[in-house]
Amino acid sequence: MKSLRIDLHTNMLRKMLLNVLVESPNKDLIAKCILDNIENGSGEVGLTNLFYALQGVQLEISDYDLKINESIMIKADDLYHYDIDKEAMKKVGIILNDTIEAVIVGFESTKRDCIKIKYVYIDKKGKKEIRETNTYPEYVIKKVK
Repeated sequence: MKSLRIDLHTNMLRKMLLNVLVESPNKDLIAKCILDNIENGSGEVGLTNLFYALQGVQLEISDYDLKINESIMIKADDLYHYDIDKEAMKKVGIILNDTIEAVIVGFESTKRDCIKIKYVYIDKKGKKEIRETNTYPEYVIKKVK
């Protein structure tokens, strides 16, 4: 059996989807959702986002009661990086009560770990760095004001 490979630019696929969905009032949202999830290969999250898109709903960071540039806390054990020296971070006060302060810098609705954060860490060589990563909404601890 022979197989064919077709390379299709996402802009072309978007136009095709919009033509198929021409009657839907949510066609732009549905097309964006399908393309984002194809590009990110997000499985279960993709199905959830597609369900919302079909209803005309686009998930936003405010749906999690969070804001961009909001200062939050994350349990130290919920952040993984091969080069983190957690003991050094405890000594200098970056880790307090087993939590690390972070700042929300973005939101990626097509990912399960959709909250993009930035935080300070110390690597195994003792160098202080700023790292940007994604985390799960359920790992976010709101700061008490």
